[in-house]
Amino acid sequence: MNLVISIVNYNSEIQLIKLLYNIPRNNDVLICIIDHSEEISTPIKINKILHDLGHVNFKIIKKENKGYGYGHNISINIAYELKAGILILNPDIELPERFIEDHLVNLKKNDCAYMFKTEMPLMTYTGIKLDGMQTKYMCDTKEILQITDYLAGSCMYLPDDIIKRKIFFDEKIFLYWEEVDLSLRLKIMGVNLWCYTGCSIKRAENSINAKIKSIYYLSHNSIYIKKKYKINLLYFIIYILNLFNYSTILSAKTKKIEPVILFFRGLKNG
Repeated sequence: MNLVISIVNYNSEIQLIKLLYNIPRNNDVLICIIDHSEEISTPIKINKILHDLGHVNFKIIKKENKGYGYGHNISINIAYELKAGILILNPDIELPERFIEDHLVNLKKNDCAYMFKTEMPLMTYTGIKLDGMQTKYMCDTKEILQITDYLAGSCMYLPDDIIKRKIFFDEKIFLYWEEVDLSLRLKIMGVNLWCYTGCSIKRAENSINAKIKSIYYLSHNSIYIKKKYKINLLYFIIYILNLFNYSTILSAKTKKIEPVILFFRGLKNG
């Protein structure tokens, strides 16, 4: 087995099924689905769909929801045992045709990890810049490989030489900031982070409900990241002020106080 595809499912069954139809059969690929959903029947449905699509190499692992990183770490352990690379995917993405055969296999290893040019309804980005603690999307590169400050968690590729070093997500981070943390540790290890622009993945826009729920984790986990990496206090304050502004905009847009409440709750619990 040369590649493990890891997908964490949390109540995103429709998107997951659409993605599975988008993944071609390949005897050198193991599909690992970590199911955190509340539906008991989901693993049975997914098992049938994978069989109907002709996939023979797959694992569906039902686990308690302990976060994005926890779920993908199960797959990373499997990739380590198989001496394989890993492709980490969100259920809400769409891969281009022959993504593995024409693009993934040609990416060099040797201290490199990758994200991919991403098309969303409102923008297309070819890398991510971390300015203090602020995320800025790069959209204008013409290079096939663009340096990125961190790898987008929606679609990242860690070749087998990275997996051999037993690099895992920090499971203290339940959701949001986990890909930033992983990327920072990869850079400390001397790994080059690239955005490959030779093809594009497509990703859906987060729902308003998902954006509201993200406020808590963005607020809460930013405190942990600041402490862990001893980030300048000014950078942290700028980030928190911008996040508060974002939460008030969401509150005005939805006519709900919940985003602002989640912002302060995250700070309190962080």
